[in-house]
Amino acid sequence: MSVQFLSPDQKREHVLAYLGCSHGAKSAYLTEHVISAWSMRRWRRQVYAGTLEVGLVPRGGVVNEPEVNRELARLRKENLQLREQLQTQARRQEKLAADLDNSKVVVEALGKAIALLHPNSESADSTTGD
Repeated sequence: MSVQFLSPDQKREHVLAYLGCSHGAKSAYLTEHVISAWSMRRWRRQVYAGTLEVGLVPRGGVVNEPEVNRELARLRKENLQLREQLQTQARRQEKLAADLDNSKVVVEALGKAIALLHPNSESADSTTGD
């Protein structure tokens, strides 16, 4: 995909991945993803200014602090991991809720079957509370 057709989220991901690269590996990252250094500088300025979605490029230079860049990349990675954990927990809770619903149906059916088996039972509906 051409870099001119990347979405703002894709550009942001490239910027964050680029910032997380160690010294000496950034050029290789740009080459691998067919991104010009000029595009990366523009995207990085937009990310820092919060204008990537609207396409505005802030004037002035960008302070390139390696420590800040690494921390930003680390926090982004941690954020993604936490989101994945939340999604996994949500899927587990949905499965548990479905299992609970199935268990309630089984318990109700067993209650009716037991009521039918008892000779002094009036009806199978007597266990449902109706």
